[in-house]
Amino acid sequence: MIAIVLGSSVISAVVTFSVYVELYPSEGLDPENIFVASILINILRGPLTQIPEAITAYVRIKQSFRRMEELLECEEMAPVDTETLGDAKHGETTLLITNGTFVWDLEKTAEQLEKEKKQKDEEKEKKKQEDKKKEKDDVKNKKKEYTSDNAGSVTAEEGPDVPYVWSGPTLKNINLDIKKGELVMITGRVGSGKSSLLAAILGEINMLDGHVSRSGTIAYVPQSCWIRNASIKDNVTFSTPFDRTKFDATLKACVLDIDIQILPAGEDTEIGERGINLSGGQKARVQLARAVYTGANIFLLDDPLSAVDTHVARRLMDECVLGVLKNVTRVLVTHQVQFLTHADRIIVVDDGQIVAQGSLEDVKEHIDITALHHVTAEENEINAAESNAEDQKAADSVGEKGRGKGTLVTEEDRDKGAVGMQVYFIYFKAWGHWVHVLLLILLYIVTQTCTEGTEVWLAWWTMDVTRSIQQDECKATDVSHSCEIADPPPIKELIGSPKALWNWVYVMLAIVSVILSAIRGIYFQTRGVKASRRMVRKLVHSVLGGTMAFFDVTPSGRILNRFSADTDRLDTQLANVFENYLAITASIGGALIVVCVLLPLFTIPVVPLAILYKLTEIYFTPTARELQRLEAVSRSPMVRSVFFFFTLAFLNELVTCVLD
Repeated sequence: MIAIVLGSSVISAVVTFSVYVELYPSEGLDPENIFVASILINILRGPLTQIPEAITAYVRIKQSFRRMEELLECEEMAPVDTETLGDAKHGETTLLITNGTFVWDLEKTAEQLEKEKKQKDEEKEKKKQEDKKKEKDDVKNKKKEYTSDNAGSVTAEEGPDVPYVWSGPTLKNINLDIKKGELVMITGRVGSGKSSLLAAILGEINMLDGHVSRSGTIAYVPQSCWIRNASIKDNVTFSTPFDRTKFDATLKACVLDIDIQILPAGEDTEIGERGINLSGGQKARVQLARAVYTGANIFLLDDPLSAVDTHVARRLMDECVLGVLKNVTRVLVTHQVQFLTHADRIIVVDDGQIVAQGSLEDVKEHIDITALHHVTAEENEINAAESNAEDQKAADSVGEKGRGKGTLVTEEDRDKGAVGMQVYFIYFKAWGHWVHVLLLILLYIVTQTCTEGTEVWLAWWTMDVTRSIQQDECKATDVSHSCEIADPPPIKELIGSPKALWNWVYVMLAIVSVILSAIRGIYFQTRGVKASRRMVRKLVHSVLGGTMAFFDVTPSGRILNRFSADTDRLDTQLANVFENYLAITASIGGALIVVCVLLPLFTIPVVPLAILYKLTEIYFTPTARELQRLEAVSRSPMVRSVFFFFTLAFLNELVTCVLD
């Protein structure tokens, strides 16, 4: 694209000068006008090179505005009223839902259905075009023969569109009044709506009808554990002020005190991404400890006891739920009916409705009491031994990687100093055979020769036309002995050549220059894409062939950074940078050769100018290079923390709530 745009300036110069000679043959090619016009046309090259970038930026901005528009037009959830109840005292209402009706997916309007239908039709049409193109390519390459029957079978597999049917509200007729300091346990079969009820309290689900009010702060413990890539202390405190007494009490209440003694660096032991070096029970307890450490007024616990063993669940119930949290409001979702006797109130949820609530005697008709499992002392000892073995195994995995240091994730390496030539050799080696590089160099030399040839030919043409006009003027005035006649072109055979010869040679040189520039650009981009494919393929093979230990010590953000930002630079920027660098180098070199040959004295100021530019490059390049490296290294944690973990955690929680 850039080659075509730059070539347009050459074509415009050819058209301008050719038309000028035809319209004003008597005036000829006056150097005063010709070279001024040439300079003005060359000035246009700068703005013209920005046209491809402007088009690309416009497309990106348009897509960004479209996505932002879709986001801003999404339905908004009704906020939870936190002001109505105020500061509730012990025994007063702290959480209230009145005639609540909630749904995850709102019923689609006619406009939304029409828009989705239009998008599906566009996708089908696009898929048909792609199938037809693929069919033609396969037939052309004789890879596979297709018949009209096979083409029809693809359409038949799609089948008719299923009509849209709204599934209705997720929760219906919810009336809930929870007092401060009360322990409320929510139970019910899988998929009955228990997690959705907690989402309604949090305000994370669409409310169709009713009202939700609460007072105080809330700590939420979801079913799926969310663990930061940080130390255990940082995971528990979660950027809040550290209090040693409170921290130790929290660890003891969440049965983490023994685990701290097992881990190699204690509370400073680093936890890998998603808690890879912790057992399922340890992750659940770390997450529960984070909630307990906040000191919130309301605790929403979404079945944290299911991830731990029976004896650990008993300790969590006694020391945490009934211990340090005894004076706050607790809403506990659980399937372990053996703990229901400790509840101040039991809520049974079925099919999105509260079918019963009250004491165990009041709700026993809706609970399978026979499923109550009384753990014997022998089973308790077996569970404790298995749990300790699992925790010890997880701790050993940490110790093998960072015994005594508590570190797990390695620091990202950052090169220093100049980029070695082997880096450039690796990139150009990915092009394929070395003949491609030689052919590219030859294209640059021939293209630049034609480009400079147009300027030289235009100068000779001007010299010949000016000499002819001056000779005619001298003959007309009959004072040839005192006339000043311009120098002829260096090649004697060209003196007095017809105008058509000058014009057509000039046009051919310009056209060849433009065509070669386009071929050079296409060739460079084609080889750049092939090199990018080869290097990305090696990257994929290396990552997929890595050991599990590699993924344990390498953050996902660092891997994503390689496949996103670094790959994008390899695909879209590196080839353009090399192409522009070589094009500018060839242009400067060609111009210097022409000027120095025509004006040898110009070589005198070239030497100090070259030294000045080199000193500027020595001063600027190290700073720019290190800034690029720092930016590339600092992007990995951002990708991991912002774009990956929070998004993944949100989607994971959303899917969990929908399934429940």
